[in-house]
Amino acid sequence: MRVAVFGQRTDGISQYIPDDADEMVLGEDGAGAAAQEWADLNGMPKIVIRQGKSISREKCAELIIEIADMAVAIWDGRCEITRRYILLAQKKGKPMKVIRLLSNNVRAAIEIHSQK
Repeated sequence: MRVAVFGQRTDGISQYIPDDADEMVLGEDGAGAAAQEWADLNGMPKIVIRQGKSISREKCAELIIEIADMAVAIWDGRCEITRRYILLAQKKGKPMKVIRLLSNNVRAAIEIHSQK
């Protein structure tokens, strides 16, 4: 299963990656960067969508969500960009887990939502 990971960067990213993930779909910063490092260390294939002159942040988000079979959002409840990714995944009907962090330093999730 292709899994999109996005949101705030946090230590211990592996605890949020589903066991049946066989490929990651990622952006280049935040939780996507942490998931890239994890994928490299664990030999997991990955697709990295990079923002650039010809592709906006919004288009990156659309591509990441479109390519993925499921989404994992790591969110502090404040970041507007992560909120937009979450809303886009909901709109596309992607199964999703939202891990709500107390702060960027806290690894424990206080809330997990699964949607189908």
